[in-house]
Parts: sequence; C-alpha cells; structure tokens
Amino acid sequence: MNTKIKHWIYAARMRILPASAIPTIAGIMLAAIDGVFDLFTAFITVLSAMMLQTTSNYLNDLYDFKKGADLKRIGPPRAVASGMISEKAMMTMSWIMFVLTFLIGLILVEKAGWPILIIGLTSLWAAFAYTGGPYPLAYHGLGEATAFVFYGLIPVWGAYFIQSPDFVFRPQVILTGIIMGLFAAKILLVNNIRDIQTDPIAGKITLAVMLGEKKSRLLYALLMIFSYGSLFLLARMQDNAIYLMPWILLPFAVYLTKGVLKTEKEQLNPYVFKTAIHLFAFGIILCIAMYIGMQK
Repeated sequence: MNTKIKHWIYAARMRILPASAIPTIAGIMLAAIDGVFDLFTAFITVLSAMMLQTTSNYLNDLYDFKKGADLKRIGPPRAVASGMISEKAMMTMSWIMFVLTFLIGLILVEKAGWPILIIGLTSLWAAFAYTGGPYPLAYHGLGEATAFVFYGLIPVWGAYFIQSPDFVFRPQVILTGIIMGLFAAKILLVNNIRDIQTDPIAGKITLAVMLGEKKSRLLYALLMIFSYGSLFLLARMQDNAIYLMPWILLPFAVYLTKGVLKTEKEQLNPYVFKTAIHLFAFGIILCIAMYIGMQK
C-alpha cells in the first residue's frame, strides 16, 4: 500500500471508528424492532456517521497541532505533528471530507426531512468546534459531553428517525443513546487522563484536568457502572431479559476499570484502545440481543 495512503488511514484513527458506527447500527436495529428497515438507507446512515467521525479526527489532528497540544503528547503520534502529513494537506483533506459528508448526508435529508438536516449541520459544526474555532469544546472541559451527545444520543436517535420519519417518542431509543454515549465518553476520558499533565501546557483544559487525576479515574468507574446498570432499565422497557446479554462482558469491564484506576497515566495508552474495543463488543452484542428479541 502506498505510504501516503497509509498515513491518511492512520490519521483517520480507524481503531476508534466503531464509536460512530455502533450507536448508529443500534438505532437502526431499534427501528427494525418496530418493523421499519431499509437496507440502502441504513448503509448510507452508517457511512455518513463514519465519514463524519473521520472528518472530526482529521480536524482534531490539524487544530491540536496548530494549538501545540500534540507536541509533548504521551499517546500515539499525530499525523501532522509527526510530519506524516503536512498542515496544508490536512486542511485541504479535512474540508474535502467535510463537504463530501454533507453531500452524502443530503440523501438522508431527502429520506427523512429537515430534522436530519439540522442534525447533520449540528454534527458537522461539532466536528469543527471540538478543537477548532474561537471556543474549542475540547479545550474547555466539554470533550466528554460532546462525545456523549454526538456519539451516543444523536446517532442512535438520528438513525432511528431516518428509518422511521413518522417518529413517535420511545424512551428505549433515548436510553440506548445514553448507554452508547457513556461508552464514547469513557474512551475520551481515559485518553484525557493519560494527557492530564501535557494538555494544560497547550492551554487544553479537559474535564480530567478540571477534576484531577483521582476523581477522573473514579468517574471512569462510575460511567462503567452506569453503562451496565442501564441495561436493567432497557430490559424492563423492552420486557425482555435478552437485553442483559452484554453482561457477558462484565469481566472485561472489571479488568478495564481496575486498569484505569491503578495504571500509571503514562501507561494508559492500551486502555484507550481497549475501551474502544469494549464499546465495539458491547454494541455488537447488544445489537445481537435486539435481533434475537425481534424473533420472539
């Protein structure tokens, strides 16, 4: 494979793309449970979600470099800061992806109407505003909240609505979005715990910096507890114990939590990736549970 292509794939952070794909698929599955499913629309929805996350990752790489946040990072090297990709090339590609994501998203607007246009534009704004603009969200302690909303609530609800525009409020959809959002927030939180000493140097005041290392580690544990505890409520809403199926991952959840609580921050890199893997596994098992539940 061409070296330049490898660099663009690396900058896309493929390992954490499940953070957008899985909640989107969960929303689609919830619509299918209600008897509504269109394969083409589902494909475009997942593609748009992953393109949006890739756009966000490119912009994040670019603006973190411009602000100096990647110069002394403990985590994996970023593409622009390491010289893999030039600042100009990253700027160009970021906005190409921005426009392409918008154009593909118009297919979904045609299907589901103006609410999806608003969601799409808001999501594109968040992709830029996360590290760019006059008030970058990640630099003001809002990173985890942004992840919770845009990798949890919005993709689940949006994917459900796209499949079924005649939307009737369903608490199950919102709760599933909350569960997925908690997982997304955990990925970012452990990342920020790792960088808790280097981020303030670049003026990046994350939630971890605000809370301090000890409270941030405890917050990770609390988010893990809420993630699994919420399954009881979801199973109750759906009146089906199969929704507790992701509990088979509880030993892995305990392992991750112990690791984040006790591992030196300089050694937390593997736990960022493992938390992303946990989201992927949890989400897939939850979707399988939804599918099994539909067969009743």
